[in-house]
Amino acid sequence: MHPPWRLLSSSFSRSLTRVSTRRSFSLSAHLRNQDLFEYTSGRWLVNESLRLAERKVVFDVAELGRLAAQSVNRSPDDVAYMEKLAEGDYNREILITMRDGFKMVAHIPYKCTIPRYFGVASEAATMAFLRSHGIPIPEVYGYSADANNAAGTEYIFTESIGGTTLVDQWFDLDEPDTISIARQLVQLEKKMMSIRFPAGGALYYTEDMEKADAPHTPLDDDPRFCVGPDTRSQMWFGKRSEMDVNRGPYKDVQEALSRPAEKEWAYLTQFGRPQVPSDPVARIIYNLQEQQPSEHIESLHDYIRIAPHLIPTDPALSRFTIRHPQIQAENITVSRSSDGISSIVALISWRHTAILPALLLSQLPYESEKSEESSRPTLPENVDQCQCANHQKADRDLYQRRLMNYHYLREVEEHNPAHHRCVADEMTRDRRQLFNFAGEPWRGFPFNLRGALVTVAASWSRMNEIDGGGREPGPCPILFDLEVVQDTRLLAQEYLDPAKLVQGLQHVVGATGDNLVRSAEDYEKALEMGMAVKKINKMAAARGFQASKLSRCWPWDDFEEEE
Repeated sequence: MHPPWRLLSSSFSRSLTRVSTRRSFSLSAHLRNQDLFEYTSGRWLVNESLRLAERKVVFDVAELGRLAAQSVNRSPDDVAYMEKLAEGDYNREILITMRDGFKMVAHIPYKCTIPRYFGVASEAATMAFLRSHGIPIPEVYGYSADANNAAGTEYIFTESIGGTTLVDQWFDLDEPDTISIARQLVQLEKKMMSIRFPAGGALYYTEDMEKADAPHTPLDDDPRFCVGPDTRSQMWFGKRSEMDVNRGPYKDVQEALSRPAEKEWAYLTQFGRPQVPSDPVARIIYNLQEQQPSEHIESLHDYIRIAPHLIPTDPALSRFTIRHPQIQAENITVSRSSDGISSIVALISWRHTAILPALLLSQLPYESEKSEESSRPTLPENVDQCQCANHQKADRDLYQRRLMNYHYLREVEEHNPAHHRCVADEMTRDRRQLFNFAGEPWRGFPFNLRGALVTVAASWSRMNEIDGGGREPGPCPILFDLEVVQDTRLLAQEYLDPAKLVQGLQHVVGATGDNLVRSAEDYEKALEMGMAVKKINKMAAARGFQASKLSRCWPWDDFEEEE
């Protein structure tokens, strides 16, 4: 039987048209052009008004141009025009062109990009520091971590890099290209991860931390830089930003493991309330019923008890290091030589870069793809005959992700053995996943953390394998009775079918994981499909659901979000 989303795919089988966000902007004639302030790169299927409001940033265009010119020792009169270059997850990028053809890029964070001061200050310092260590990163010309300036917004001015992002060549990559890119990535990461840090958190210029009167630990080799508060968004989301909690610098591994969970425990104790899950699959499972935070608080308490026992004895796995937060195709700029070889020109998008124990930073480029990395992936049979062009594209994308993982793992094993021990070890992944779930903001879904705790507790006897058997794990400090284990496993199984359904629907209409559709035409077709799916009972029945439940818990309905 075909998956249910393919039953409706024939009338929607069209490839996504890549929409260019680049629109010319004359500085003298269009100072009030709203295109620079609004998000125009796509539309959201869920809570669109909130997503657009979060990404609207109004600033003084003329003053931004003046500040940009000043950062490269030029006159404001040298600025010829400005145009929107791209809109990513965290920043709006504006290409600034001078009259002599010189180009630079202004990166302006959205309203929803948090933390603001610490985020901008850390990103600018991280780029400058790693560039000085030979990592290919655009040069930073200037930045302001405070919106209280003439332009009225935070910004980072950087070099404009030639080449294209790897995602633009994604479906044209042959396997030798994929191997070459994976090898280059591994070599760059090895160089990056060899840098030693005295503490965990995020990297800053020392003067920025002194200005903010924030805790920091200077680097021994270069006191211009320091380690300060962790800038990962989970540490600052919503009212968490108002709380006085320890966000670093983390003096040791135990602090790095515990502080994010302690932050979340403090938040829920003070502000926690019943909540309908924000995750669309969880809303289906729980039938839009509010979930109490008490179970999550209990799980956080269990995690805080177990955290000290997660520390590896091998110093190579527990020392503080730095790594790109999302080393994927959209953040890799490449160029192709005349002989057809692709080379990495730059690694971009360094927002939320963390300094953490190596154990916690050692994920695959596409960690979410659950495949056998030890076996070379293959394309699904008859992929070219799929009637839905978007689903065909999704199949090819999945294949390319798994192929990148496969060759990345091979290269890591050869060139960075310590990193490979972390990346390839299943128990390490379980520990890292447990750490990530413990620090995530509460969104009405208690299962993730509880499930990760049950998984680690069940495999406790193998906990020391990554350390080479250097210690006995001792008794597990947390225990779950058989009923809890069985309920947790049943819920994990119950999650699978609706998760496949939601993912399949997203593939059909070309939506991203956060329900963004890049094409206006595809957006209208997505809405049309939603209305059709709600009326077709056999689609729900094909996946074992009651049609009324699927309709009531439709994954693309707006919902109330936590503040």
